[in-house]
Amino acid sequence: MANNSEIIGEYRGLVKNRVLTALLQSYLDNLDYDGMKSILREAELLELKDIRDVDPDGVIDFFSFKKIIAAQNCLLYDSTKLLYEIGRKFSFYLFPFGKDFGEIINEINQLIVADWKS
Repeated sequence: MANNSEIIGEYRGLVKNRVLTALLQSYLDNLDYDGMKSILREAELLELKDIRDVDPDGVIDFFSFKKIIAAQNCLLYDSTKLLYEIGRKFSFYLFPFGKDFGEIINEINQLIVADWKS
């Protein structure tokens, strides 16, 4: 397996499945099932496609989450409107009742435990 840490960065934390579930649901809404699978396949994480049914309270490593985001950015390069819609839906699924900016930052720090200073 190739070492992509120069491109993606190093492993520095954990991401709760709630974040991943919100992202995958946004992919489903905007790209359908095949689009979601394409991103996960590009990230070499196709086994996560059914994670919302497996363990909603679990975690994945931050490196895997970054691989998904890198695959998304690679496959959807220069698709700004589509990326905007994915982000909009993602934020809705992550915070369905809306929050102020300070609350969002605090909750993201609880959902994604990482070394943000490095």
